[in-house]
Amino acid sequence: MNKKLTIMLATLFAMLIIAVPSFAEDDGYIFRLKKDTVMLFSENENVSRIGGDAYYAKSLEDIYKFTSEDYIESVIPNFKLELYDIDYPTVTSDTKYNDQWNHSAILASVAREKGLSGKGVKIGIIDSGVDTSHPDIDSSKILKGYNCIEDDPDEYNTTDIYGHGTNVCGIISAITDNESHLAGIAPNASIVPLKVTNGSSLSAASLFGGIYMAIEYDCDIINMSLGGNLTDEYLIAELKYWIDMASDAGIIIIAAGGNEDSTAISYPAGFDNVIGVASVKKDLSHSKYSQRNESIFISAPGHSVTTLEIGDTTSSEIGTSIATPHITAIVALIKEVLPDATLSDVKDILKSSSTDLGDEGYDTTFGYGLISIEKVVEHLKPHLPEVVISDGIKDGFARIHIHNNGSEIKNTFGYFREKNASSGDGVFYCLNKDIAPDSVTTFSPNRIFSEFLWWDENMKPLIKKYIIQ
Repeated sequence: MNKKLTIMLATLFAMLIIAVPSFAEDDGYIFRLKKDTVMLFSENENVSRIGGDAYYAKSLEDIYKFTSEDYIESVIPNFKLELYDIDYPTVTSDTKYNDQWNHSAILASVAREKGLSGKGVKIGIIDSGVDTSHPDIDSSKILKGYNCIEDDPDEYNTTDIYGHGTNVCGIISAITDNESHLAGIAPNASIVPLKVTNGSSLSAASLFGGIYMAIEYDCDIINMSLGGNLTDEYLIAELKYWIDMASDAGIIIIAAGGNEDSTAISYPAGFDNVIGVASVKKDLSHSKYSQRNESIFISAPGHSVTTLEIGDTTSSEIGTSIATPHITAIVALIKEVLPDATLSDVKDILKSSSTDLGDEGYDTTFGYGLISIEKVVEHLKPHLPEVVISDGIKDGFARIHIHNNGSEIKNTFGYFREKNASSGDGVFYCLNKDIAPDSVTTFSPNRIFSEFLWWDENMKPLIKKYIIQ
C-alpha cells in the first residue's frame, strides 16, 4: 500500500474509532471523493456506491485499491445509529379510532373536516420498510422505494420484517373511514419506503443511501425516527453533509429527539435545518425518556400510541420515534395547501400552531409546545376553498347560490336525497364547470330534494350537509 495513504487512513481511523464505541472494523468505512473527480466504477463485493460521490468499503485496504489519496475528500467508520423505539408493544387484533388518544390531543379531526389529507405530497420514510400487505395500508399510496442496506442485493425489497417502519407509516397514512384498525393523519400522502435496517440499529452507510434516494425520488418530506448521540466532530460533519444535501434540495426533514432521558443532543435532530420532535404522554406531560435540549423544536404524542404493526395487527408504541411521524404528517397537510412552503415557512406555522407546555415560551423539554392541527388549519384557512350557500324559493324550486371564497375548485358535483326519504338513494347533480375564486354559481334543484352534499374532484366534502327548508 502507498505509505502516505496508509498513514493518512490509519490516523483517521485512530482519531475516529475512539469516538465510536459501537463501531467494529468489520462494519466497514464510508469515503467520499473530491468534487469533480471522475471515476469509472463497477460495484464489487468490497466496494459499493452509496450515492453521489460517496462509497462504502469493507476495509481500509479496499479504499486504497479503489483510488488514491489525491481523490479522497473524507473517510469515516461506518458508525451505527438507532431507531428510536422502545420495546413496549401491546398487540391487538382490531383497535379502532377511539383508541387513538393522540388524534384527539392534536385535534386531528379538524383536518378531515376541511378535507385535508396530504394528497400530492411525497414522504420518504427512512426506516425498516413498510408492510404493504397490511389491510390498513393503501398499497397504491406506497411508491417504489429502495433498499439501502449495504450487502443486500435485493435493492427494491422494502418489505418491513422488523415493524418500526410500519409503526411510523401507520401514524402518517393508515387508511381512514374503512372501519378497520386506525386512521392516519395524512392518509392520501404518497409514501416512499427507504429501507435502511432490519433491526433496531442501522449503519451510517445505509442512512446516507436513504437520504440520497429521497433526493433522487424527489420527496417533499423525510421522516427520520432515528438518530445517535454523536459527539465526534468528524462524524457530525459527515452526517451534516448529507442532511444539508437534502435540505438544499428543498426537502423538509423531521427527526426524533431521542429516547435516552438525558440532555445529550441526538443527530440529525440537532441540526438547524431539521425539525426535532419530543414526546408527550396522554396527560400532556413530558415523556421521561424524551431527551431535553435545544434540538427540540416541537412536541407530539409519543407514549402508548396505537399504530399499525406488521401482520393484520396494531400495537401500542412509545418513543420519540412515534412522536415524529405526527409532525411529518402535519407538515404534509401544510405542503398539500402550500406546496412551495420552505423550511422557514413550515417552522413558522408549527411554532405559532403549538400549545405552550412547561415553562412559558420556548423550552428545551417541549420546544414550542404541543402541535395543534386546529391551529395549523387556521393558518391555512386563507388558502382553502370556503363555500358560502344561500337559497331562495321561486316557482317551487330552491335556488342555491354557491360563493367560493378560496382557491379554484374543479370538477364539482352534488348529491340530493328526497325529502324524508328513509333510504340513502339519491340523485347526482353535476355543476359541469369549475368554480373559480370569488365567483358565484347558481342552480335550481327541485325542492323535494332536500339534503345536499357537495364534493370536489378529490372527494373532499366541501359541504357535508345542506338542508333546503
